[in-house]
Amino acid sequence: MSAFCGGIDIGIRNSVITTYQKTGSDCVTTKQGKRIFPSVLAIKRNNEVSIGESAVPYMLSPAHFSIQYAKRVIGYQYNSE
Repeated sequence: MSAFCGGIDIGIRNSVITTYQKTGSDCVTTKQGKRIFPSVLAIKRNNEVSIGESAVPYMLSPAHFSIQYAKRVIGYQYNSE
């Protein structure tokens, strides 16, 4: 069994996912070869979850089913303005 470690850098707008094994580290890429993912999560009406590029179309319609820019509010109380 080989050792495996992963890391996620969650940015305000974009995120990067990296894996590390004995042979070295590597960034996770999309099918198109992109290494940077939009920091967006969407929950569709059928409860299917989309992340990254596939979640971007859900940022506006319906907006209440998507999470974006969450890092800006980490540490705030739920009822704070």
